[in-house]
Amino acid sequence: MRRELALSAALLWIALAWACAGSSPSSAVKAFYGAIDNGKTDDAIGLLSQQTISTVGETKLRAGIQEASRKLMAKGGLKNLEITDEQVKGDVATVTALLKYGNGSQETEKVQLVKEKGGWRLQPHK
Repeated sequence: MRRELALSAALLWIALAWACAGSSPSSAVKAFYGAIDNGKTDDAIGLLSQQTISTVGETKLRAGIQEASRKLMAKGGLKNLEITDEQVKGDVATVTALLKYGNGSQETEKVQLVKEKGGWRLQPHK
């Protein structure tokens, strides 16, 4: 009984995380940077498009996300993330976010996303 309850709770959490993370382009971007800030590499990879994962490869993506997490921590962590613009055209979106770090610095990121399997996934361009 206890095991079934734990399994049900885990499945509910996964379903809620899936639904919330990619329900809009902005929420996907926030979830991605939140995962990086919290050192949750697998969660960040789960928010990338299949094309990105196939093209770059999971090993390289994992290393890149872990490095981004280290750099973010060196800046004092992510203090605030403000979405300044969101443009959606069909199954493609661009989100502009202002990232503010714990050390007082900030930068603007422009992120491209695609809609896959009913949710928004980041598809960084070169």
